[in-house]
Amino acid sequence: MAELKKSLGTLRLTFYGVGTIVGAGIYTVIGAAAGQAGTDLWLSFIFAAIAASVSAMSYAELSSTYPNAGAEFIFVRKAFPKIDIPSFLTGWTIAFHSSATIAAVLLAFSGYFNTFFEVPGLLISYGVLLLLALISITGIKKSSTANIIMVSIQLLGLLILIFIGLKETGLPKAEIFQINSFSGTLAATATLFFVYTGF
Repeated sequence: MAELKKSLGTLRLTFYGVGTIVGAGIYTVIGAAAGQAGTDLWLSFIFAAIAASVSAMSYAELSSTYPNAGAEFIFVRKAFPKIDIPSFLTGWTIAFHSSATIAAVLLAFSGYFNTFFEVPGLLISYGVLLLLALISITGIKKSSTANIIMVSIQLLGLLILIFIGLKETGLPKAEIFQINSFSGTLAATATLFFVYTGF
């Protein structure tokens, strides 16, 4: 049986995680979260980060215990070695989660694209999906290089927005750190937890 060659290093994997967070989070759900939390959005990000850190610590422990494992499926398989159903369901859960993330990013992209060009949203979504699938099948190294380029463009866009925002409004005022709606903050926390799944 042929062995898979390790191709992704720390830099490429970091860009993969950051790309998921920025693409699925900042450009996709931040508007919805801001609608829920209002000026308390900063607190929602902190709460979501705390909740996600519990998962992050679990992953860190499991990956150090099983360094050659293929993530969730193998972790559950090791925990329940005599029962196949938990690992089977875990694998399908990850597949469904990835599909939801992809759909959210594609629909957000088509929405932004329609701001400039009048094209049916589904046509754009399927077109981009096909393009990304073609990039992916060229190989892991080439597709991760394309990912690094795309994530760099996304991060540059965010830096430009931050620069323009600071130039127009200046540094945040103290009033922005007052909590206005705790229920809205918690609702936005649940929405933003979706962002942190990129970790």
